[in-house]
Amino acid sequence: MSFSLTKRSAKGHTALLLSAHTDDCELGMGGTIARLVEAGYMVRWLVFCNAWQSLPNGFDKTTLITEQYSAAATFGIPADAVEMADIPVRRFPEFRQDILEILVAEARKTQPDLVFCPSLQDRHQDHQTLAQEAQRAFKQTNLMGYILPWNIKHELRTAQVEIGPAHFEKKKAALACYQSQAARAYFGADAVEVLLKAAGLASGMEMAETFEVINLSTRL
Repeated sequence: MSFSLTKRSAKGHTALLLSAHTDDCELGMGGTIARLVEAGYMVRWLVFCNAWQSLPNGFDKTTLITEQYSAAATFGIPADAVEMADIPVRRFPEFRQDILEILVAEARKTQPDLVFCPSLQDRHQDHQTLAQEAQRAFKQTNLMGYILPWNIKHELRTAQVEIGPAHFEKKKAALACYQSQAARAYFGADAVEVLLKAAGLASGMEMAETFEVINLSTRL
């Protein structure tokens, strides 16, 4: 299945991005974020953990928070559209109810047209918990799970969004904001391009990002 986000008037349409940790959405769907902004969506972004415990030695505890806001700005998303919670890293299952309450409050507040969360098949306990609670909070909303291939055991490809050169550049620029994560192999521009091209091959596109369809209605 494939779908596109063409340039159109999207006044009044809201896309909600859900990140378990800083950098999740940029890695899984950075090109699609660029397309959402380009299409005119109002973008809201909830980040549930800044994972300061996982920072390399020598970085301040607030580093990932600063990097997250910088990455959002590269897409043209203002700081007041990004909200950050402080759920402890790798302990999301213990805070399941807190996460659900945040999501339910957001659903009532913004009534988003399109929500993105981690894939339900993601093996990371934090990603999996957020995806499960998103499925509960947004039962009647278009809900798509972005793919982080290194966390998926079996190949999963149910929808692709085409990523053009300009969107690719935006994704690279956003990931480049994360200097604290630069040593991770999947942050490299070459690795990002390989993954985008591999996803594109499945649907006859030059580059694409892959999603798990969780809920999808004709409103999209």
